[in-house]
Amino acid sequence: MKRILILLLLSLVLPRVALTGDDNTHLSNTNSDNREDKPGASTEVIIIGGLHEFHRGNTNYTTKTLTGIIVGLKPTAILVELPPTIGGKPTIKEHRVASRLLPFPELDAVNAASEVLKVPLICYDRPGRNEFYQETHYFDRQKRASEALQVWQQTLTRTNPESVDLQVAQVWSDAAGAQDWLIRRADPRIINSEGYDRIIRIKHNIWYRVMPKLLKKYPDQQQLIEDFEFAGKVWTERNRIMAENISAIAKQFGGRRLAVITGNEHRYILRDLLANQREIVLKEFWEVSPPDFRMADDNNVYLARWVREHGRPADEYFLGLFGGQGKEAK
Repeated sequence: MKRILILLLLSLVLPRVALTGDDNTHLSNTNSDNREDKPGASTEVIIIGGLHEFHRGNTNYTTKTLTGIIVGLKPTAILVELPPTIGGKPTIKEHRVASRLLPFPELDAVNAASEVLKVPLICYDRPGRNEFYQETHYFDRQKRASEALQVWQQTLTRTNPESVDLQVAQVWSDAAGAQDWLIRRADPRIINSEGYDRIIRIKHNIWYRVMPKLLKKYPDQQQLIEDFEFAGKVWTERNRIMAENISAIAKQFGGRRLAVITGNEHRYILRDLLANQREIVLKEFWEVSPPDFRMADDNNVYLARWVREHGRPADEYFLGLFGGQGKEAK
């Protein structure tokens, strides 16, 4: 039954829509890709899913790992998951993330990569994001929905353990559990993969689309239905704005390469929204370049693995690992 449910849920696709974008300026970028701007030409966009605070505990995907990936790509600009302002103050100042927002793993990584490459950071998240969350009590509503769903599951487990509704909710729990396991252990190629994106797609389709409809047969769950529907609208709208902003920025860098740093749950929907845009060519980081190992430290399991296991130059090993021109990794 679960397998059938998963196959059905994978067929659901979130709507593809777009809004308005930001405007930003160039910065000298002698260390970035050396292609010239070509107005009207397609821009290469690499969307890199990060782990937020979990970079601190995942030795396979640390902050320095992310920095090395960005530096290895040599993008013309780095797009950051930030709104233009928070609390009325700019989030990016002199092409660096404002110090008041640090430390935070992904923001530390983009600052370091920008310093090495001498390229600008450009925000692309929805304006007023943080203020909107505060005004609508977004995170409180998310917590309330999660707790209410747990109570509903426990009740149904006692009263109707063979319920298909309960099995659907269990698929969501399994997807969330798989995500949690991976973000604590997996390396960046796994996090930035179609397989991982499918796990998040299942999780979100159940949470945002299936549960509000399923719960309508339970009259006492109206508040939970409203919280699910609210969260789904906010999620769709935010990603729609983010995708349109990325598209608008890409048009300013025709023929060049952009690195887009985002939370891992945004990858699949941003790629969906950008997939059919003529001005954009989507690629994975591991299709383009291995990480730049100058940003690695001795304790970084992912970037130092070749020392223990392969005994050969890092560039040669990782070019093979990421499908480049080097020898195949053994």
